[in-house]
Amino acid sequence: MHRLLPSHAPFDMPRSQVRHRAFVYSWAALFVGLLCASSARGQEPMTLRINDVEARPGGVAAVVVRTYAPRGIEQGQLCFDSEEVAEALGGGFGGGGSPFVALEDVVVFSSADDVDASASFDPLTQNTVVAFSSLSGTINDTDGPLAVFFFRLADDLSPGSQFALHFDAADTFLFDPEGEPVPLQIRGGELEVLAPGDAFSLSAEGDEAEVGGWAQLGVSTSEQLLLASGRVTFLFDPTVAIAPPVVTFDPRHGEASFTTNLDVPGRVVIDFESAEGTLNTVPGQWAIISLLIDPDLPPGASSVVRLDPASTSLQDADGTPILLELAQDVLELVAPEVLFADGFETGDFSFWSRAQP
Repeated sequence: MHRLLPSHAPFDMPRSQVRHRAFVYSWAALFVGLLCASSARGQEPMTLRINDVEARPGGVAAVVVRTYAPRGIEQGQLCFDSEEVAEALGGGFGGGGSPFVALEDVVVFSSADDVDASASFDPLTQNTVVAFSSLSGTINDTDGPLAVFFFRLADDLSPGSQFALHFDAADTFLFDPEGEPVPLQIRGGELEVLAPGDAFSLSAEGDEAEVGGWAQLGVSTSEQLLLASGRVTFLFDPTVAIAPPVVTFDPRHGEASFTTNLDVPGRVVIDFESAEGTLNTVPGQWAIISLLIDPDLPPGASSVVRLDPASTSLQDADGTPILLELAQDVLELVAPEVLFADGFETGDFSFWSRAQP
């Protein structure tokens, strides 16, 4: 069982209480009918996405389900399974048809810390289900990670194997605090199996932002690796912003204290320490860099965001330097009427560099 992570301001998102037991929920038929009525009332669909994840044979894959907009949730159910990509494309297997051998823990986040959840996992079908409720209706009060599943991977998986993670639309549904169904736009993700000696991926994350609005840039990961300390230097075009960037850490990814240096325009230096070595227990965008965009810039403009390999380094819980593979992304500016509701998803990750602290 993974240790529970305490939270701190401003997010205050501790983990849920989880009881693993078999269960059956029969809300799906009712939900489909209610969803039609909800859509007719004009509610915007909420994107529910499985983040892409990386893990190594025999290790732990932290599969994160996230949203891109805050909307209070009182109860719901998530259901998904895995399928090897080669099989899905009709090309046969690439080294292992079932990546997960056990579900070790599930966390559902709530600002009131009052989530009651039940989870089941079938290693034969790879079907995973978690049903949950919150009396306060404060699940997803803050967008980002809604739930995370900690799976143990088979130790005989071939490095390079890829598996699609699919939602079951009929058995995935959410209800708001008024008992109304939340219309969903569901999107799956992908698991990639790494070799034991592969570098750890660290990405500068871009965004698709309105001119004159806020862009949410950041530093993100896709593999669970506990971090104790480090320095991350994030680079962006300073001419796009009209104010200094604002840096925050999301405690749902683990506890850390940090300092920032903004002396050089277009350069954000973040030094952090995680006293208990819990940062990146939940992979994802754990450092958020908010940028106020110049309203006079033309829609369609874009610029690269990246990490400086000369001044970016991470240490694990034992203090050992981590071999890094750095990825860049793109900040793209759009007019308000064409802004996607679920964030930037068209970035370019084609540039990679290796850095050994």
